[in-house]
Amino acid sequence: MQIVEMTVDKVNEYADVFCKAFAAEPWNESWTKEHAVKRLKGVIEVPRFFGLSAVDKGRVLGFICGYREQNYDGIQFCVQEFCTDAVLQGRGIGSALLKALYEALASEDIKHIYLITVRGEKTEGYYKSKGFSLSDKMIVMEKSI
Repeated sequence: MQIVEMTVDKVNEYADVFCKAFAAEPWNESWTKEHAVKRLKGVIEVPRFFGLSAVDKGRVLGFICGYREQNYDGIQFCVQEFCTDAVLQGRGIGSALLKALYEALASEDIKHIYLITVRGEKTEGYYKSKGFSLSDKMIVMEKSI
């Protein structure tokens, strides 16, 4: 397995992994490939985008991506999407992607990463095991319109 930078020319492959991953527990989301491609292209086109994918023999196994943004105390990184092939979860692909992301961001002197995810042990437990914690300062709020 190799960890390589994400490129827009592989967006259809990323979308396949994305659709399968988010159709599973705990998300149970019904992404179409068309919508997933639009979502991922939109993320990739954000200024200061950075993403890594895990690839084996030309096959995308998973990816993590987001963007750098200025904060009052330096640059921080917002993870927009992170997933691995649903069949391959639990085999260290996500851990390898996170490790590579930490190394890449540290080389840019980025010291803070944040993300939004669904509640639950599968998600919160995973991120806590990787050193993330719930923010004391921030919450997510939503409103349907």
